[in-house]
Amino acid sequence: MQSSKVVAVLAVFGLQQCVFGEGNDSNTTSMACDFDLPPPFPGYFWDETCTDGALGCLADGKNTFCRFCGAGNYSEIPCPPSSCQFPNEPLVPYYWDMDVDLVTWAAGPMASTSNAGSVGSEIPCPPSSCQFPNEPLVPYYWDMDCTLGDLGCWADGIHIQCRFCGEAPSTSLSCPAVVGGSIAAGGSSNLNECTFPNEPHTPYFWDPSCTNGQLGCFADGIHEECRFCAHRPFETVACPEGVGPDASQCFFTEGFEPKIEYFWDESCEMGKLGCWADGIHAKCRFCGSGAYHEVECPTVAAEAAASYVSA
Repeated sequence: MQSSKVVAVLAVFGLQQCVFGEGNDSNTTSMACDFDLPPPFPGYFWDETCTDGALGCLADGKNTFCRFCGAGNYSEIPCPPSSCQFPNEPLVPYYWDMDVDLVTWAAGPMASTSNAGSVGSEIPCPPSSCQFPNEPLVPYYWDMDCTLGDLGCWADGIHIQCRFCGEAPSTSLSCPAVVGGSIAAGGSSNLNECTFPNEPHTPYFWDPSCTNGQLGCFADGIHEECRFCAHRPFETVACPEGVGPDASQCFFTEGFEPKIEYFWDESCEMGKLGCWADGIHAKCRFCGSGAYHEVECPTVAAEAAASYVSA
């Protein structure tokens, strides 16, 4: 009986700022506070930026990282959605709203909406209400008008209202002022540049004339204008000056130098054994061993000629 009273107190007093809306990120924060009895007021969460003496820290009297937030003396510390306390995780999305007061809460969760069939449907959600297993590079936001099948909607695979914007294939959608995504958070200092999680071996450049479907375009999977060049199968796309390897010698990315010998063969052409050795230059040719033992390396030929002359 005592535990049910505690839950009731939490629901009425401790969590007046917990608002039902169109989404939440309640699973992104791990709560490890250790209260003998959960406090009825204010909210609290686990904050690893806490230091001894910082406002709200050491909330449970045991852990420095346990922090009060969201109300009273701690109103300047924003609460994450995980500060909401439910006996069972609700199906309706929610988040922590600093602007809700006890008067609003007393009117009930339906007070802020005229649609009795959809609690919180008129309450806008922040981008953090989208739930991604890994933060995407592409910007996104919460769009109340999204419907299944609309461009960019259902971005996180969970919420129809979670919507990509600003980058391919959603370049036609303008982003609002506040968005989520690694690029929005400073993942790239210039949106007009290719963005790869890992640097590719194939040369690339920014081509404003690119459209999705053209050879080499959409190279980074984010920007239509990002284009591969020179390296097969993009050998027909010329790299601009300063991009890509020297056009007159074999090129292999550092760490990927082949064990088989190679040389520059002006007689090379498509279909000849060993040609296109580096995948970039048709005249770069493997020789001397393995499948290419029939192709004589220049050093071997020079040595044989010198031996013949001296004989």
